[in-house]
Amino acid sequence: MPRNTMSTNREESGLVSGVYNTTSQIGSVISLAIMVVIAAATTASSSAGEPVNALNEGFQQAFFWCGIVAFAGSILALLLVRPAKQGK
Repeated sequence: MPRNTMSTNREESGLVSGVYNTTSQIGSVISLAIMVVIAAATTASSSAGEPVNALNEGFQQAFFWCGIVAFAGSILALLLVRPAKQGK
């Protein structure tokens, strides 16, 4: 059973699953939009002669910042997430 529905009763598990899936999809859309903005801004301000090189610089910046955010998120998860209590 998925962890997000484990602690709920059977009647509410569908609601919890729907909220979790909706939140996950909205978060993915927002993060993709941020990546596109970073890539577009870097590409537009690039001083590279070739358009392909400017586009490459934009993608590099977008993936660099996504990596930084993922690394920070993993550190925060290690520090803040507590293990589940075992049942008696």
